[in-house]
Amino acid sequence: MVFNYDFYIASSVVLLVLIIYFFSVPKVSSPANKCFGAFMILCFICCFADMISGSILMRYFHDRIALNYIGQMISFSAQHLAAPVYVLYMFILTRELEEKKLQKKDWILALPALSDQIIIWSTPLTNLAFSYTKENGYQRGPAFVYLIVVAVFYLVVGSYQIIAHGKRMGTQYRLISAAFFIISVTFLAIQMVNAEYVLLGAAGALSCLIMQLSLQNPQLIKEANERETAARKQAEKSNEAKSTFVANISHELRTPLNAICGMAEILQEAELSAIEQEYVKTIQDASKSLIDIIDDVLDFSKIDAGKSQLVIEEYEFAHLLTNLEDLVAAYLQEKGLRFEINIGDGAPKRLCGDREKVQQILGNLLENAVKFTEKGKVVFDVSFQELEEDRLRMEFRITDTGIGIKEEDMGKLFSQFSQIDTRKNRKFGGTGLGLVLSKRLANLMGGDVTVKSEYGMGSCFTVRLDQQLVEKEQFPDRSVGSKIHTFILEEDYDARWYLTRLLSQFGISAVMLQNADQLQGIREEDYDADQTVVFYSYEKYYGMVQAAELPYRTVALLNYFTTVGKNQQIDEYMRKPFDVFKIRQVLFEPKRRKRLKKRNKLKVQNVRVAIVDDNKVNLRVAATLLREFGIIPEAFVSGAGILKALGMGRKYDLIFMDHMMPEMDGVETTKKIREINGKYAKNVPIVALTANAVDGIGKEYLEAGMNDWLFKPVDMERFQEKLLKYLPSEKVVTDRTEIQDLQTEH
Repeated sequence: MVFNYDFYIASSVVLLVLIIYFFSVPKVSSPANKCFGAFMILCFICCFADMISGSILMRYFHDRIALNYIGQMISFSAQHLAAPVYVLYMFILTRELEEKKLQKKDWILALPALSDQIIIWSTPLTNLAFSYTKENGYQRGPAFVYLIVVAVFYLVVGSYQIIAHGKRMGTQYRLISAAFFIISVTFLAIQMVNAEYVLLGAAGALSCLIMQLSLQNPQLIKEANERETAARKQAEKSNEAKSTFVANISHELRTPLNAICGMAEILQEAELSAIEQEYVKTIQDASKSLIDIIDDVLDFSKIDAGKSQLVIEEYEFAHLLTNLEDLVAAYLQEKGLRFEINIGDGAPKRLCGDREKVQQILGNLLENAVKFTEKGKVVFDVSFQELEEDRLRMEFRITDTGIGIKEEDMGKLFSQFSQIDTRKNRKFGGTGLGLVLSKRLANLMGGDVTVKSEYGMGSCFTVRLDQQLVEKEQFPDRSVGSKIHTFILEEDYDARWYLTRLLSQFGISAVMLQNADQLQGIREEDYDADQTVVFYSYEKYYGMVQAAELPYRTVALLNYFTTVGKNQQIDEYMRKPFDVFKIRQVLFEPKRRKRLKKRNKLKVQNVRVAIVDDNKVNLRVAATLLREFGIIPEAFVSGAGILKALGMGRKYDLIFMDHMMPEMDGVETTKKIREINGKYAKNVPIVALTANAVDGIGKEYLEAGMNDWLFKPVDMERFQEKLLKYLPSEKVVTDRTEIQDLQTEH
C-alpha cells in the first residue's frame, strides 16, 4: 500500500513552528502550560516519525525490519499518548479554575493508555498493533481497532470533562473542545476508510494550532496582564513603604531639630556676648542646612514615587526674584563674589504656577553656582517669550566662573545621589540631589534643565519653564527716565558699570564721580532737585555725602548685610544685589518709610492655650516660645491627658496638637474631641504640630477636624501667625493690623 505523507510533512512544519513559539514566549510555569507543551511535542513526534518511517525507511531501508518496527512504534506510541495527555490537559484546566486537585481515582483513566503502550512496544513479538515485512510493508494488526477505540474514548472523556466541569471556562473553551473532537474523529474515520491518507498527525497539528490561537494565546495575555498587575501592585507597595519610611525619617529628624532650632531662637533673645551670639548663629545656620537636606530628600522621594503634585497659585515675579536674592546673599558676601541680574524685555508682574517649585529649582542652581565658584561672578539672565493662550516661556540662565565640568563627566551630572569628581568636590559637600531634583521638578512642570560647561572656565545652566501670564509688568517709559540726572560715587569699577547698565534700561544716563571732591562741583550746578539722584557707597562715602549737604536725592548703596550706624540716618537706600525692580522702586515709586520688623510684637491677655506632645523637649521649646507672647500654656504628654482635662470642663482658646504620639495620635485625639457633646468641642481651634512634611498630610488633618497645621521646627514668627489667626480678638492686646502690616512688608 502506498501512503500519502504530504499532510504529515505540512503538519510537522506547523507543529515545529508552534513548539518554537510556545517555548520562546515568557509565561507562567503552570501544570496546564507544561501539559500543553507535552501535547504538541507528542503530536510532532507522531508526524515526524511516521513521515520518516513511511517516506525514508520503507523506501530506502525496507529490508531493515527492526529499524522499520522502531520507527513505526515511536509514531504509534506518540500518537496514542497524545489523546490521554489531551484529557489530562482538560482535567488540569477545569480543576485549576475550580481550585481543586486531581484525585487518585482520576488516575484510573491512565490504564487504557498504559495498555496501549504495552501493545505497541510488544508489537515486534506479537504483531498486535501492526506487522511489517519487506515484501508487504506495514499491515494493521488484530489490536489496531482496540487502539482506535481507546483514542476515541479519551476524546470523549476530554470533551465530557470540559462540558461538564468547564462552565467557568466559558463558551469559547467548550466550542474549541467540540472542534477538537470533531476534527479528530473525522480525520480518524477518513483514515480508517482510506488508509493511504495519513491524517491523524494532521488532525493533531490542526488541533494544536486552534488551541494555541484560541486557548493558549489568551492565556498568555492573561498571564502577562496578571504579571503586570502584580508588578504594579508590588511597585505601589514598595513606593508606599518608601514614602512611609521617608515620612518616619522626616519625623524622627525634625523632632530633635525642632528642639535645636527652638532653643537657639530662645538663646538669641538672651543677653549674650559677641562670641556667644556667633555660636548661636552657627547652630541656626547648621540647622537650616540640615532642614534643607531633609526637604530635598522628601521632594526627591515624592517625585520618584510619582506623588509630587503641582500647587498652582498666583504669585509676583518680583517677589520670586527677591526671595532668590535673599537665598544666596550670605554665600555671595562670604565669598566676595559679584552677582549680576539681567531681566529681559517683557517681564511679567504676576504669574500663575507652582511658585515654590520654581523657586526651589532656581535656588538649587544658584546655590550650586555660588558653591563651586571661588572667584569672579555669577550672572543670572532672564528672558521671556509670549506663547499662545496667555502662556509665558521663561528662560533662566545661570552662568558662573567656577571650576566647570569635564566633558566626560557631563553624563553623570543629573544622576541621583552622585557628584562628579567626588575627591575634588569633597570640600563643597552636598548630597548630590540638587541637580537631579531640579531637572525632575522642571520636567514635572513641562520644562527642562540643560547645561554647557568648559572645564576650568565655568558653567552655564539653562532652565526653561512655561507659566500662565496673569499680568505684564509696566516699567516707566524711557522718555521719563531720560529727564533724570544720576551720579554714581562708587569705588568698585564692576559695581559702577553694572549699575550704569541697569539705569540705561530706563533711558537714564549716569555720570561717574571719581572721588568725593566732585560732590561740591555738582552741588553748584543748577540741576532740578527732584530729577537729580546721587548714588553713593554707604561704607566708603557716607560721611562725605552728608558733609556736602547736597540739595538732591541721595541713595545709599548698601552691601548685602550692611547695617546703618547708631547715629547715622539715611533717607533712601538700595541693597545688593541690584536689579531693575529695585531701581524702579527707588527712582519712580513714592518713597515709603522703611521699618525693621519687630519680633514678638504680639501681646495677649487672659489666654488659655494647651500643648499636646509626647516629647518633653518639644513641650519645653513650645512653652518657652509662647511665653514670649505672654502665654503660659498648659502641657499634656498624651491625647488621653487633654481628653481628660476637657472632660473635667476645662476650656482653651487654642490647642496645639502633636501628630505622632504613642497609643493615641493627634488625629485620633482630635476626632475624639470633636465627638464630645457641646458647641465648644466642635469649634475649639486645633492646630497640628507635625514633622511629617509630606504631600496630602494637610488634607488628613482637615478631615480629622483640625483647623490648621505647623511643620516642625516651629519658630516665633509662625507661632505668632497662628495666634493672630485663631485667638479671640478681644484677648489680643497689640493691634493686629500693625503686626500684619509689618509681616506683609517683609
